[in-house]
Amino acid sequence: MINSDLLSVVTVSYNSSKTIGKTIKSVLNQSIKNFEYIIVYGNSTDNTLEIIKSFNDKFKQKGIEVEMSIEELYQDEMLYLDMLLYMKKLGFELCSLENGFYDQNSGKLLQVDGIFFKTNTSLNG
Repeated sequence: MINSDLLSVVTVSYNSSKTIGKTIKSVLNQSIKNFEYIIVYGNSTDNTLEIIKSFNDKFKQKGIEVEMSIEELYQDEMLYLDMLLYMKKLGFELCSLENGFYDQNSGKLLQVDGIFFKTNTSLNG
């Protein structure tokens, strides 16, 4: 069943170190509470990822959706298994996999979206 009361906010980032922090703060400070926040990280060459990771505590009680490639689609990107290990190292547990996208010619699955939640956290913060 689709929850029509859920708002999805998507931020696509590539070399966004100058704006990503302000963008995340703006989304997290909204009065609406029933929303999902998806950050699509584009394998930036600046410190965008470090800025996103600096919000780790803010995401403790919230899920994070991460695009994970089955095979390399972008130069030097982390593949599925590496991303699973990386997220586990950060204290997140994979809770769900959603279909990503397929090669239109072969039908081969190229990317999935992983839904992660912080492990070992109480609901009281």
